[in-house]
Amino acid sequence: METQQTHDSPSKTVLEVLRTMNEFAATTNNSPGYANQVATAADAASARFLGFERTPLNILFGKTIIVAFFAQFVLFYTAWWLNPSFTKNRRGLAWVLTFCSACWLLFTTSSEFGYLRTPLWSYLGWEQSGGVGPDGSTSTANIFSYWLPSFHAWALQLGADSRSILLQDITFENLLLSLSSVESAKVLLSERLTVKALAGKYLRWLMSLPIFSLAPLKPPPLISETAPYFLGGGGRLLFSGENFPRESVWSSLLCGYFVGYCAGDLVIGWMHYSEHIGLASGYLHHLFYTWLIWQLGCHGQLSVFLIAGGVLEVSTIFLASGYMYPHLREDFWFPFTFFLVRILFVGLMLHEGIFNYDSPRGGIAIYSLAFLLHVFWFNKYLQGLRRRTRKAQKELQEKEEQEKKKQEQHSESHLDIKDSGADGERNSTTTATKTTNGLFQLRVKKTKSCS
Repeated sequence: METQQTHDSPSKTVLEVLRTMNEFAATTNNSPGYANQVATAADAASARFLGFERTPLNILFGKTIIVAFFAQFVLFYTAWWLNPSFTKNRRGLAWVLTFCSACWLLFTTSSEFGYLRTPLWSYLGWEQSGGVGPDGSTSTANIFSYWLPSFHAWALQLGADSRSILLQDITFENLLLSLSSVESAKVLLSERLTVKALAGKYLRWLMSLPIFSLAPLKPPPLISETAPYFLGGGGRLLFSGENFPRESVWSSLLCGYFVGYCAGDLVIGWMHYSEHIGLASGYLHHLFYTWLIWQLGCHGQLSVFLIAGGVLEVSTIFLASGYMYPHLREDFWFPFTFFLVRILFVGLMLHEGIFNYDSPRGGIAIYSLAFLLHVFWFNKYLQGLRRRTRKAQKELQEKEEQEKKKQEQHSESHLDIKDSGADGERNSTTTATKTTNGLFQLRVKKTKSCS
């Protein structure tokens, strides 16, 4: 009997649970709250397109892609019409759209340049939104926009642990006085950590100068709460994470134009200069950065592209102009700016992201790939530069040898002319001598016959 009850008990429990779940589902489906939740979820799904929220800035981003794509055709054929020499210089023609894109990226990024934007917005009284969230979390862009804070912290601590009263009282003004006599110099140099303390004081004084802190000589009266750290002490160089990034019209215009450029360059290149579109620097580059911008847009971080987008394109302007107009090409500015902005700048940001901050793995991977790609391009350019240098030296050597041969042939021809002239003179002299001797002999014969 107990066994039967034990057997029936679970069965009744399962049936009751199923019946209860059915009743709950029927009640929930008919409730107004559930209907509102379903409608809200449907509205949220319809409010996104390809992962993008339907915000005004994202709509502007999409429209910019379409306009920029067709603008590539206008720019390309206009440049070709103004400069017909591109018909023979297809390599230069392939760099027209890249040159226009680099100029646009540099212009739009300058509008978000921290040092320029902070004083401008402060004078206008506009509020700036920072990269740090309400909970104190740091965004990816805020992490990568820190430049050399580890050096700044090291300089602040260098020699600061010295407890010597003598070293604490020494300044740069009385340092020469302390070293003016042998006795005072011995006392100063005998102190422990003297050089370290003096070096720390010098670095701290150096970073306090306006030229190193990038701060204006007269700070504006209106300043945002996040600006003072950026404007003083050299804590940030070039960009400020506290004032950067923020979603703006410029970020939508920059990213939209760049995606339109990538698509237009591939289409026009397939039509006119397919032999000058490489796999790494062409197709993979354009597709990768299009995917990257799409990922940033899905997370509402298009402005991350403003951190280094225009700065990295400084070297591209010199490279593209050199291909478009070979007579303006110079082998100094492009490698110099390329190493400065694409290797040194990206390397420093990568160093800070890896060693000094809790950085997302995805961001570190992107900067690592960009750094390796830039090193590959720089090495490829140096190889081409060596190849062109050897070719130019070989052509110069061949030209010098040809000129030397011409000079030798010219000197030999002069010698031949002189020799032929001397032979002619000898022949004429011999002929004249023979003629004179013949006449003399005839006269002798006539004289003998008369006698």
